[in-house]
Amino acid sequence: MKFKFFYTILITAGIYLLSAGSSTGPASILNDGFTGAPGDKAGCFANSCHTDTDAFSNVTTIEVIDKSSGQAVNTYDPGVIYEIRVTIDAPGATGYGFQMVCLNSADDTDVAAFLNPGTGVKISIATMTSRQYAEQSATSSNNVFSVDWTAPSSATSGDVMFYASGNAVDGNSVFSGDDPANA
Repeated sequence: MKFKFFYTILITAGIYLLSAGSSTGPASILNDGFTGAPGDKAGCFANSCHTDTDAFSNVTTIEVIDKSSGQAVNTYDPGVIYEIRVTIDAPGATGYGFQMVCLNSADDTDVAAFLNPGTGVKISIATMTSRQYAEQSATSSNNVFSVDWTAPSSATSGDVMFYASGNAVDGNSVFSGDDPANA
């Protein structure tokens, strides 16, 4: 009888940890990157976190927003703080999550400069990649995530690339029926 109770608790805890890992961001729980960036896994679906069912026609986009004008930009000024916005366009989904990293285009090194995470966003370091990620802090009913980013200084400036993986979920607390996509 005591073992039956122990195994029930153990199984329940395991299910909780698996579901918590998917809802609170893979860098903080799984200590890894799933953005599709060089050195990261090719999105969460490549690691069977979420089954890519194309259930919601997920299109994930990344925008770099000039905070003074509110307009999207394609270039940055060294040392300036920009808003980075990840949008998951997936009509019909009941929840959303994402993970994003910024790398130097020349050598794929981490441009660890995220700050001021918006609602439902946190900044995490993944020990598997030693990179800084912006990711969801919990499954969100909002499909737009934002975080500030400080552009590299003039001494280290160069091209950068943002990589993100967005996930549209159906809310059934299992990995099937979801729709991950990379940007």
